[in-house]
Amino acid sequence: MRSAGRIVPLFVIPFLFCSFRCSLPWQGMGKSDFISVVSYNVQNLCDASDSGNEYPEFRVGSGSWTEAKYRKRLDNTAKAVRSLLQDGSAGPDILCLVEAENAAVLEELRKGPFSAAGYLTALMAPSDGSPINCGILSRFPAKRVRAHSLDCPDSGGRYMLEASFETGQESELTVFLCHWKSRREGAGPTEEARIQAAALLKRRILALIESDSAAEILVCGDFNESPDEYERSGMKTETAFMPVSGTSIPTSAPDCRGILVSTSPEGASFHMGNPVLFSPWERAGGYSYAFGDSRERLDGFLLSPGLCDTKGLGFASFSAATAGFLVSETGQPLGWKGSSGYSDHLPIILTLARAK
Repeated sequence: MRSAGRIVPLFVIPFLFCSFRCSLPWQGMGKSDFISVVSYNVQNLCDASDSGNEYPEFRVGSGSWTEAKYRKRLDNTAKAVRSLLQDGSAGPDILCLVEAENAAVLEELRKGPFSAAGYLTALMAPSDGSPINCGILSRFPAKRVRAHSLDCPDSGGRYMLEASFETGQESELTVFLCHWKSRREGAGPTEEARIQAAALLKRRILALIESDSAAEILVCGDFNESPDEYERSGMKTETAFMPVSGTSIPTSAPDCRGILVSTSPEGASFHMGNPVLFSPWERAGGYSYAFGDSRERLDGFLLSPGLCDTKGLGFASFSAATAGFLVSETGQPLGWKGSSGYSDHLPIILTLARAK
């Protein structure tokens, strides 16, 4: 039985300061020609307080997790993120984090290692019973925020966070931050949960586009699925991401419940009532996750047609982190291992350019 998505109550961290009204990020210092967005699965970044909801290895009471280790993880997270920034800035304009425990972690990052980044907005919709959540730090004020969940027992109880930001353009930038079902029980058995998450995302995108056909929409996070998952799986069954070549879609998925994905910005469009989103992975190369000898692109960005035109904000560049300190000699991301490391995922960065 297929489950429908539902909108659930949202929780917005109350870090909304008067600086929203007094001095917006693009006021007083000149509006930048670019906007940077980083997405990073930080691998169970838990605070140093026991709530009973965290994973056993991150319980202070067990003796294995300490305040000092927590502070080190905060610093390492910032170091990993800043490795992507070529301009030496203290942080990207928008920072999307997957697997942060709670609002306290966002606040510690905002006031601590990212204190010079000037983040004015912090958003999170905590999931009931889940030890990890998605959160956003931003220099821009959020005008609208929603959280969406699936009525699906296999979804993992995670919310999809939706926020529309005022970036100084005439139109808003709407960001969807996702953390889809993992493949721990196997790619095949868990695919349906990811397809349902993709279907929910598509419904929200279509709702936005109905009111504004040129809506600027950016999807990011850990999809636990590469953009070319259909090809990787042998092109036998439907996957959450389905490839588009020109104007054709795979004949095996005529209904296409998932997201249609193009490997070129020119391919971002609408096809048979479905939005076609652009994934920049193929053009950029690289990876964000490694499993054995396999290099995968589980984390990513997807851009709506409104971000692939010549108006407002538009695609400029994309890359995954390549800093040597983040990976082993064999290229494996150096995840946190008790007292050192970063994450088992690599951070990725997208740059959007303002139309001249």
